[in-house]
Amino acid sequence: MHDGPATHLKDSDSPTARHEAESLVSDVMRPLSGEQQGVPAMTAGILDSVVVGVMQFSTDGRVTYANAYARGMLRIADKEIGDLVLSDFHPRTIWPDGSSIRFEDYPAVVCLRTGKPQGPATIGFRDDNGETKWVTASVVPTFDASARVQGVIATFVDITDLKQAEESLRQSDERYLRLVEETPDAIVIHRGGEIRFINDAGIALWGGASRADFIGQPVLDLVHPRHREAARRRIRAIESGITAPLADQRPLRRDGRPIRVEVIGMPCVYEGKPSIQAIFRNVTERRRAERRVRRQREILRKFFDRIPLLVAIFAPSGRIKMCNRQWQRVVGWGTELTLDELLQRCYPDAEARERVARLTAEGKPGWIETRMMVSDGRTLDILGAVIRLSDGTMIGMAQDITARKQAETALRQHKAELEQRVTARTAELTQKNAELESEIAVRRSAEAQLHEKQETLEQLLDTHERHRQLVAYEIHDTFVQDVIGALMYLDLYRDHQGDTQSAELANIDKAQLLLREAVQSARRTISGLRPPIIDEQGVAAAIEYLVSELNAEGMEIRLEQALPRERLPPVFEAAVFRVVQEALTNVQRHSGTKRADVTLKQSGDRLELQVRDFGAGFDPERVGSGHFGLRGMAERVRLLNGTVEIESSPGKGTEIRVVAPLPTHVAAEADSAATAANLG
Repeated sequence: MHDGPATHLKDSDSPTARHEAESLVSDVMRPLSGEQQGVPAMTAGILDSVVVGVMQFSTDGRVTYANAYARGMLRIADKEIGDLVLSDFHPRTIWPDGSSIRFEDYPAVVCLRTGKPQGPATIGFRDDNGETKWVTASVVPTFDASARVQGVIATFVDITDLKQAEESLRQSDERYLRLVEETPDAIVIHRGGEIRFINDAGIALWGGASRADFIGQPVLDLVHPRHREAARRRIRAIESGITAPLADQRPLRRDGRPIRVEVIGMPCVYEGKPSIQAIFRNVTERRRAERRVRRQREILRKFFDRIPLLVAIFAPSGRIKMCNRQWQRVVGWGTELTLDELLQRCYPDAEARERVARLTAEGKPGWIETRMMVSDGRTLDILGAVIRLSDGTMIGMAQDITARKQAETALRQHKAELEQRVTARTAELTQKNAELESEIAVRRSAEAQLHEKQETLEQLLDTHERHRQLVAYEIHDTFVQDVIGALMYLDLYRDHQGDTQSAELANIDKAQLLLREAVQSARRTISGLRPPIIDEQGVAAAIEYLVSELNAEGMEIRLEQALPRERLPPVFEAAVFRVVQEALTNVQRHSGTKRADVTLKQSGDRLELQVRDFGAGFDPERVGSGHFGLRGMAERVRLLNGTVEIESSPGKGTEIRVVAPLPTHVAAEADSAATAANLG
């Protein structure tokens, strides 16, 4: 940094010369005070020889004297002096900040008003050409014998060159400061071990908030402890006038984050005192980039050496600059050959050599297959390509595909054999397919016949149920009604006889008993054929009625059922009822026990039936051909698309389990009811 303007003043303009000239003027002008109104010729001659402007003003502001220096500077002739007054100069004067000087603040006016010396003051004076002359002016009063102010004497020195030099220096300093602030490098100025200046880049580099974080702090605080001794040696060298060379350091950031910088130090003058300027360049990213480049070079080198391709780099002259390990291992010829020599040796066939030479000359993208001879005399199948760079360098790449070509040949042979096998197998499969289609046709015919038989069986069962229903209705509406009518007549006749006892009345009582037993037997027959309740209230009520009748006859049957409220199709209800009826009939006739459990419920979209007794049991595998009850039960369930499982063994009772899918509308209603119950 600079400590002052670099302008060199003439000897007569130096502060010492000005001081001596002003002292001389003061000594010469001192005798003029008192009653003298003019300037003697000898005095005027002395004043004209000095390089200080001298002017005398009367109390009314009129110019009474101006020496040669003042006349020349202000460009006034001798004949004009008597016509000039102090106010003539006022409009052409300014303060150093560029503002106009008020007349009442003019130094000569203040001196005349107060009788006290004024200045020195810096005043700008605009001449007729618009140029500004800068002077340092001092004004002293002159007194008469009565100590009254009779005028003032103004002395001034032209400091225009000095002002211009100072302005140039100021602008230079501003430009330097702008450069310092705008540079991306951190700049630190220190003196006596303390930081005196740091630019914005430096504040950002060390992670500070403002200059206040650094000014006055030890400069070595910016240096990592490991580098501080080296930094001290560099500071001592710079203090002796030596510019320290570029050095690599790791500064200590305020947030502890590591960075790398390059620093150079040099002596300078800052605030007028010898200082040291250090310039730090953040090279953290550059160092990282260099590490990445080194890493990439290492990767490329290893890739170049270890890639399973043959790679060679040719100079524009055709000389092989380098080739990788795979090239050296397979080809055998390396950097001792030129491209032309390599083509001669690797491609004895002129046509193949010309083709490869054309490829290398054109440098077009794409891969071609050729046969190449290598140093050990082998001929290899290769797939090659050439990349031509802008400077004429060529990169030749090739892949040994000999094994692949051999494999392709073997594959083609295997493919031909496979095609032959496929053809033979296709013919065989065609024949098998025809046979299978014939079998499928026979099976479909059998399935159609079976389906027809099943429909016929369903119709027969339905017809059988209707016939049983008609027989039951016929017995109920004819025989039972007739017997009940006869019983009513006998009851009426017996009532008329009162308590009379005779052999004839005893026969009537016996007839009444037989008729009542006939009615009960008929009703059991009707119930066995098809209980009317199944048509009126459904299968659940019919099974309850069946169980209650058997219990009335001495059985001990426990019933548990939970069927949907929706009525099932008649065929479905009849099949379920007949299965339960057949199972309980078997319990009553063959199990040797009166105890049985019947469970009938819905599970999802299925109906589950379980009939279990605690009797003698049997071996299901040894059931004779004359027992049609179990077969009829299984056939009815099969018509419902359900399954029957019979589990029994001698002495352990029998359990029959039936599972059949419910009709779709019943299953859907049950699911809706279950969902509503869960939401509730």
